This record gives sequence, C-alpha cells and structure tokens, in this order.
Amino acid sequence: MYRFKMKGYIKLMKPGIIIGNLITATAGFFLAARGDISYLLLTKMLMGLFFIVGSACVINNIWDVTLDQKMERTNSRPLVKKTVSLKEAQVFALMLWGLGSFILAMTTPHSTLLFAWIGLCVYTLIYTPLKLRSRYATEAGSLAGSMPVLVGYSAVRGDVGVDGWILGVMVALWQMPHFFAITLYRFKDYQQANVPVLPVASSLKETKLYILGYIIAFTVASMFLYIGGYLGALYGTLMMVFNTIWMTLSVKGFFTHENGAWAKQIFQWSLITILALTLAIIWSF
Repeated sequence: MYRFKMKGYIKLMKPGIIIGNLITATAGFFLAARGDISYLLLTKMLMGLFFIVGSACVINNIWDVTLDQKMERTNSRPLVKKTVSLKEAQVFALMLWGLGSFILAMTTPHSTLLFAWIGLCVYTLIYTPLKLRSRYATEAGSLAGSMPVLVGYSAVRGDVGVDGWILGVMVALWQMPHFFAITLYRFKDYQQANVPVLPVASSLKETKLYILGYIIAFTVASMFLYIGGYLGALYGTLMMVFNTIWMTLSVKGFFTHENGAWAKQIFQWSLITILALTLAIIWSF
C-alpha cells in the first residue's frame, strides 16, 4: 500500500517534465560557466530546481483534476483515481516548494531562486487556469518553460548575460512547436474535453503553419549564439543539422494525411533537438 501511494506521488510530480526542465537548466549552467564547471554547484542547483518543478507539476494536477477526468491520456492520474487525496497533494506540493526553495536559497544567488519562483508562478497561476479559456495559454507555458535556463545561468553568475537571454528565448520558441505537436497527436482528447488549444480553436492547417514558423524562428535564434561569438563552429554545425531535419519534418506535414503519426514525429524530434542543443553547449567548452 505504501509503495503504491509513493508511485502516485511520483506521478504527480510528472518526472518527464522535470527531466526536460533539468536538461535546459544544465544548458544554461554550462553556457554561463564557459568550461569552469563546479559540479557541486550544478548538483545543488539541479536538486533545488527538481523540487520546485515537481511542486509546480503537483499544483498543476490539483488544478486539472476535473479536466483530467475527461481525457483518455490523463484519466488514470492519481488525483482522478484518488490514490492520493487532494489534501495530501496540497501538502506534498508545499513540502516540495519549501525544500526546493531552501536548497536554492542556501546554495545559489538570490536571482536563481527568483527565476525558479517566476517559472512556478507563471505555470501554476497563469498557464494552468488560462489553458481552459484561451488558445494563448501556450505562450504563457513557453515563458514558464524558459525559466530553468535562467535558473541554471544565474546560479553561476548571479545575473543573466546576453547569451543567457538568447538561450532563454530559444527555449521559449522551442516549446511552441513541441506543445503544438502534442495537441495534434492528442487532438481527440483536447477536442473531447473542449480545451481551446490551437488545432481545436482554429484549424489543422493553421497549427501546421505555426509549427513551421516557430521552428524557423528557433533556428534563427539559435544562430545568434554562434554569430555573437558565444559558441563555436561545433555548436553552429550541430544546430543547423538538427534544425534542418526538424524543419524538413515540419514541411512534410503539409503533404500528409497521417497527421497523428506526423505530429508524433515532430514531438519526438523536438526532444532530440533540445537534447542536442544541450550537448552542443556542453561540448563547446
């Protein structure tokens, strides 16, 4: 019984989302450190961020419990199945937030904790309630998703330089086609639950155009780190290769009727691209 409940708590934290945020935070950290890496500081930053992102995800589950009941991919979540009670989830979220905040406050500059809190607040207080009311909630979600970059960067320097802001913008742009691909892949779920994501509120064609447009914008933004001299030819070459493949896949969407399979490809390549971005930054120093 105890082990079963622990699995419920872990699911509430959404490990996949946590891992994604830790990856981009690591990219920000290595970009700021420029080869002078304190692995102890990196570990502390990642630990603190782990708990704060986990807290945000638990709060998201609390907000979404009614919505989750309507969607096939979410109707087995712990709060829906009541393997974890609402009160237990609230206490758990508070504990995670407190622990993560304590770690960052004690081991990193104040700006690091501030960026982590901004990300949590935007995700839980703006994105989560807004997604039931507006197609533009995705933009708020992308802003929240860019904060880990600034958390990682500021942990090293105490502030954020131009290169850190460029990387933050890149991750915000990356989030858009990444999420639009999910909404297409899970279109029936969102339509059934009447969630006004772009393909539900507008059209399939417009969503494909937005995916292509944001991938192009991400590609252009990624080159500023190379053009500005912050990262070298290895980074520039890798990003052009991976971005070109992602862009080519997005164009393919205008010539296929297998939209679910195509959207899944876009989603999977978005994950490969963000991992490649992080590795390109790490290998550059």
